[in-house]
Amino acid sequence: YEATLTLQDDEVFAMVSNVKIQVNTEITGNVKISIRPEDIILSKGSFISSARNVHKGIVSDIIINGNSAKVILDIGIPLVALITKKSLVELSIQKGDELFAIFKTMSVKVYR
Repeated sequence: YEATLTLQDDEVFAMVSNVKIQVNTEITGNVKISIRPEDIILSKGSFISSARNVHKGIVSDIIINGNSAKVILDIGIPLVALITKKSLVELSIQKGDELFAIFKTMSVKVYR
């Protein structure tokens, strides 16, 4: 994603469109960020954790490949999460479902 970094209350955020993602970086200005799909936790509800990024979204697509599933979540930008097929079934995830994408600030890679 292409993003602009902003500083708010001593915390750094990457603005991607209208989505604010907390990051950990010394870089400033315009950057690119990436989040590995396997670093994203999907949940039916929010919960208290050390993860600073909690984004509510709607499942726009599901791609099953063997024992894994890519879940595309629209949080204002498309976000790809990689989970097991078993988790997909146990959570009964379907297109149109509302889910939370949760990931740590340290999981967001920032590049020039």
